[in-house]
Amino acid sequence: MTVFKIFGVYLLGNSLRIHDKGLFHGGLHKRSNFVFVNKKLKGINIEGSLAGLSPPEQDEQKKKDIMDLRTMLNSWFKKILGSKYKWKECSSFLKFFDHAHLDYPDCVKKVTTRQDVEDALESSDFDKFKSWNRDPVLCSMDKFMKGVDYHSSGNYTGDVMNLLRYLRNLYYHYCQLEDLTVNVVDVDRAVQKLFAGFLELLHKQLRIVP
Repeated sequence: MTVFKIFGVYLLGNSLRIHDKGLFHGGLHKRSNFVFVNKKLKGINIEGSLAGLSPPEQDEQKKKDIMDLRTMLNSWFKKILGSKYKWKECSSFLKFFDHAHLDYPDCVKKVTTRQDVEDALESSDFDKFKSWNRDPVLCSMDKFMKGVDYHSSGNYTGDVMNLLRYLRNLYYHYCQLEDLTVNVVDVDRAVQKLFAGFLELLHKQLRIVP
């Protein structure tokens, strides 16, 4: 379990918020309908309203959005992972979307808010991750990880919420790279080496299960 699940929940959350406003996207299978705004991946060109559709039709349109999103990510993974496309973490990530498609109401309940995350991180189980940005850890970081840590907006404190923020920014930064010189498997391996068990523990606390 890696930050891919966090990323999956984030993107699903964006889709569900569109649905909550009585809209459906209709074009999430196209990468051209995603842009980065203030380091956050956003869907653009929302196509339609759910108003006027019957409840079953609304559910089908919502599920289609989810599977369109999966299609886009599947294509993107094939492009950036190449021969490593069958990597187990990639499969786990995509499986989460399959689950969301089959159990849409349960998925809505599982996509957590920022407050849910903050409450989960208050658990004493995360105490070992406090002061995560101390010098020995920073010195052990690979160069591409330091680039994110020392970014102008990277004034992270040592609390665990900022660790999650750092990991999110690390993957956003990686996603924006045009020259993909850093392999996503290496990114994940580096995160697991320095912060082993952090994301698994967070998912356990949030009860996010594919």
